[in-house]
Amino acid sequence: LETMNGDLYLCGNNGKNRMGFSNGNTIKNQSSFKRLSFNNKHKSSSIKDCALGGNHGMVLLENNDLLSWGYNEFSQLGYSTSESNSSEPRVVLSQPWKKNNAELKFISVSNIHSSIVDSQNYLYSWGLNVGQIGSSSSFSNYGSSFPFKDEILFKGLKGNIVRNPFAYKLPAWVGDVKQILAVDFATLILYGDNELCVLCNFKTFKFSIPKLGQQEISFDRFVPSKLSKPNKVVKIETKNKYGNNLCALYENGAVGIF
Repeated sequence: LETMNGDLYLCGNNGKNRMGFSNGNTIKNQSSFKRLSFNNKHKSSSIKDCALGGNHGMVLLENNDLLSWGYNEFSQLGYSTSESNSSEPRVVLSQPWKKNNAELKFISVSNIHSSIVDSQNYLYSWGLNVGQIGSSSSFSNYGSSFPFKDEILFKGLKGNIVRNPFAYKLPAWVGDVKQILAVDFATLILYGDNELCVLCNFKTFKFSIPKLGQQEISFDRFVPSKLSKPNKVVKIETKNKYGNNLCALYENGAVGIF
């Protein structure tokens, strides 16, 4: 629960320290909402955006700092941990976007990786790369020049652990980004007029989300009584690890699933 004054309250199962509490190792379940707190440097900082996955979480602060916590098996937190997880929010160590004076615009996390989009249309990702971060191939095909050398198999897919943010310049046709959505095997970027840029299987794809009323496209939808407002998509969501069964929230309040 994110409040209007920039606080984040969490409750639920704290497995893998996904709640981000400083005493998280002693908390298995948090039955009531508890405020997420930061160390002294960021104690008074307000949250601009948050991203919560099944294994870890990440917040963007108003000062453009990025903090993460939780499970770190694939270095998805952006820093090293002595154990397999971090029980409290810590700053992502390498933040190359700051060197370019870029502002972070959108953040998202899956179970295995973290991604952000900055004001210069760069996608930065770290964690387990299985073809969803913008790289064009795996290490075995690239050879020693490829920067990701910890090759592993994850659920039948060949992947590499990316310990520092990997920069990928979004295609020129991606403009006016509205949201980023990271799932295990894909990264989806909502932009423009109901357009999607999808990174998956070491490739980049372009899709259009259908507008309500296009009968030639099979589309299961709930439509409110009023359709007079514009039907631009303002948010997308899915729990599918491949990005399938996408749910789209339209500006007029309608919800479509495709």
